[in-house]
Amino acid sequence: MLAEECMKRIGAGDTGSLWLFSGREEYLKDATLEKLRDVLIEPAMRGLDDQLWEGERSLDEILAALDTPPFLSRRRLIVIRDDPRIIGKGSSADDFKKIEAHLHPGNCLVFLCRTAPDASSAWFKAVKKLDAAVDFRPLKAAEARPWISRMAREAGGSIPSQAAEYLFDYVGGSLTSVKSEMEKLCALCGNRPITRSDIEALCIPSADFRVFTMLDALMSGQKQRAMSLYRQALETDESPAGLLALLSGQLRVARYALEAGRKGMSSEELAAVLDVKPFVAEKAPRIWRNTPVSVLVSLQEACAQADRDFKQGIRSDRDALETVIFRLLER
Repeated sequence: MLAEECMKRIGAGDTGSLWLFSGREEYLKDATLEKLRDVLIEPAMRGLDDQLWEGERSLDEILAALDTPPFLSRRRLIVIRDDPRIIGKGSSADDFKKIEAHLHPGNCLVFLCRTAPDASSAWFKAVKKLDAAVDFRPLKAAEARPWISRMAREAGGSIPSQAAEYLFDYVGGSLTSVKSEMEKLCALCGNRPITRSDIEALCIPSADFRVFTMLDALMSGQKQRAMSLYRQALETDESPAGLLALLSGQLRVARYALEAGRKGMSSEELAAVLDVKPFVAEKAPRIWRNTPVSVLVSLQEACAQADRDFKQGIRSDRDALETVIFRLLER
């Protein structure tokens, strides 16, 4: 189940008795948990009718919590964050059956995972079979736009659709990162809408965005701009080794994207297969769209050789990176 369906169900009053929240979009995960808490728990009863645990708890503790009736709220909410029996091995199907037997209309159990669940976990398999596992996958910019607009309104400002999507990509395709920038953007802009120029003046671009911008300039023939962006990256907080790794990653995505396109694979599917953000899977193929596969392979090999050179002390990390940059400039 995706996050959108889970939110709709909770909003319609279908709060269930069991959920597993996992995935990389932490902001939506927290927002959904908060929405669930609002529906189940009376505001004055927070801390009494809800319980948050970190890590593993004994089976007896979990069953006792499930059997404890709510004090004054409609339901009792138990949240277990990063239980190793969900995100790792060592879980027992029989133990989960005991948990399932203690679920009832007076309680709601949520497993909250900040890392990916282990697909072989007996507990994860059981939750998935009950259609209670929710995947908070990374969003595309268009999907994030309503949430960004809402953040701006809550901070007393406004942001047009195009600027919202630009901000999302600019900070790395994460609503959590957008949230950390929104208050200062709204404070700067006051009553007027946030613009792209405001974002560039005030926010910190993600490493991926910097590399995309530099490569886009390179591949479109804007060599001076590309080198200026390259120097800016080195002068801020990007190491040559880090830039080389990002460049190699972009080439990998582009190479796979060409094959994925032939197979009819969407950018969302490509992002899931390669474990990258959707905006990376969307933008990399566009930047490299006119580059033959043989050239992508050659550039990947150049990145690998540069990586070996600086790790073996043959060249400095900056010199090794610039051998690849000069290869790109030649194109």
